[in-house]
Amino acid sequence: MLKQASDLIKNKQFKQAEILLEHGLVNLSIEDQEIALQFLAKIAFAEQHIEKSIRYLQQLINRTPDNFAYVNALTELFLKQNDLANVCQCHANFVKLNPKNEIALFNAGYYHKQFGLFKLALVFYQQALDCGINQPEEVYLNMAVIESDHLFDDEQAIFYLEQALKINPNYISALMNLANLYEQLGNKESCISTFLKVLKVKPDHYEALARIIDATKYTDSLAPELLQAEKLLKEEQLDASVRCDLSYALGKAYDDCQQYDKAITYYHQANQTNKQIVPKFDRMKHRQYIDSIIEVFSLNNTVRVPTENEIKPVFICGMFRSGSTLLEQILASHSEVITSGELDFFPRYIAQNLKNYPADVTFINHDNLNELAEKYQELIKNINLKNSYITDKRPDNFLLIGLIKQVFPQAKIIWTQRNELDNCLSVYFLRLGAAMNYATDLEDIQFYYKEQLRLKQFWQNKFHEDMTTVDYDQLIKTPEQEITKVLHFLGLEWQAQCLRFFEQKNSVKTASVWQVRKPLYSSSSGRHQHYLPYLNQLIEG
Repeated sequence: MLKQASDLIKNKQFKQAEILLEHGLVNLSIEDQEIALQFLAKIAFAEQHIEKSIRYLQQLINRTPDNFAYVNALTELFLKQNDLANVCQCHANFVKLNPKNEIALFNAGYYHKQFGLFKLALVFYQQALDCGINQPEEVYLNMAVIESDHLFDDEQAIFYLEQALKINPNYISALMNLANLYEQLGNKESCISTFLKVLKVKPDHYEALARIIDATKYTDSLAPELLQAEKLLKEEQLDASVRCDLSYALGKAYDDCQQYDKAITYYHQANQTNKQIVPKFDRMKHRQYIDSIIEVFSLNNTVRVPTENEIKPVFICGMFRSGSTLLEQILASHSEVITSGELDFFPRYIAQNLKNYPADVTFINHDNLNELAEKYQELIKNINLKNSYITDKRPDNFLLIGLIKQVFPQAKIIWTQRNELDNCLSVYFLRLGAAMNYATDLEDIQFYYKEQLRLKQFWQNKFHEDMTTVDYDQLIKTPEQEITKVLHFLGLEWQAQCLRFFEQKNSVKTASVWQVRKPLYSSSSGRHQHYLPYLNQLIEG
């Protein structure tokens, strides 16, 4: 029967093969039943019956719980459905029965991290290490990323990276991550020396060269690393991503040297290259997206009732490069405030559960809101156990304020704003990811800027006293006055250390990492004046 079924499958006569196998399954030996179930799972998959294929694979796992191949096959199907919860569950079940399978433990750690179960991911990774997994340095690297990016324990992250480098001193990924951590902690000397180690191990690791240029304040345009970068850019076969990094870095270096014509030339080159890498920005699609957010949240007013003694979340958002990191650092200097950096909690929830955002928000009920609040507060407990106020500074949360206020009606929203031309230029001068594909064109950036102002006005009208604006340029001019206003908005008293924010030793994981390590300075305010000849279209817009 199995040969007949196999022939039918080869001839793509799936229905006949399925009927044959299902009717004859009970008459087969245990070994042949396993083969028959494999066939049935393949048939269901070939006919795009994913749920049926999942059921057959689950039967196979129940029959042979030590066969990891079935778990991998089931994982692929769950991932097609973007169902990370079941991916995690099937891996957790497998390693419970097979606690010495280091590959399964590693995968369990990986998928639990993807699902946001960070502490459990660390447990699985540690178990993989205890089982003697090959290339343990990779496991230590993954653990370091969790500690740094999600559990906010940079000291532990550095420890794990050092363990990785003890095993493999030339492990480039660990060196790059260690340099990043030193950068985020404001340790410029260690940051640059670690990037130099990368170049010693791999002289053509030009991202490290670009990062050294980014971390260095230049007064001499003939610095050897700048000349090296310029020479590299003349190579026609240079990888596009490397070309991009080096061009942005040189733009920054010549801006340092006040050679603005040369700086803008490299920035233009960088963005032209980046346009070939990221998806094209669609203005009409983005405008429709903003329209849909306004439409949905004009009608949807379902909110959760907060319990006593809840956290007091403060969401700092607005246009990228509008001063949000500076404000975060100032507030973090206050004794009653702690920062959580740029949490991906709400964006990740939407990606996993509200794929058609914002329309899917209409299906959220009070149970969903309560569950969201509990999970968010559980995440916060990993960061803060005593401070009443915690900031969540993710600029693009401005798109999610309606959902945030449904989950936390007591939340305060601080919108950072900056001179339009300065803000647009600052965005243009950075390499941003594919999700920020508007950033490669000055007119697209201006369009995005105006759309975020349109949405800001809607949120302001809706949430009134729970939302305020901090103007970056005004903050630079009259810091004590502006900081006092923000603290009053939050119900906090003035503390003089807020003006000494640059003395903090905390981690900063944004592009403003070096700027916020210095006292307030005005050189970024009115920065567009140096580039006026190149901004005619923006000024007219």
